[in-house]
Amino acid sequence: MEIEVRTFCLLLYDAGCRISEGLNVRVMDIDFEAEAVIFETLKKRKKKVYRQVPLSASFFGFPQSRS
Repeated sequence: MEIEVRTFCLLLYDAGCRISEGLNVRVMDIDFEAEAVIFETLKKRKKKVYRQVPLSASFFGFPQSRS
């Protein structure tokens, strides 16, 4: 499986986000110091509602490639 697909699946599992929220995540939405990701909540009807979700240490220690 490609690294992008594996990382996306791990994001969905670890953060418990919706697929549409995960697809909207950009690198700038990940807070590496706080080990968290910031989602724009798509369920709310209002625009610009954000939530910060912590990620496990295993998310950031994900191997670059797997044979």
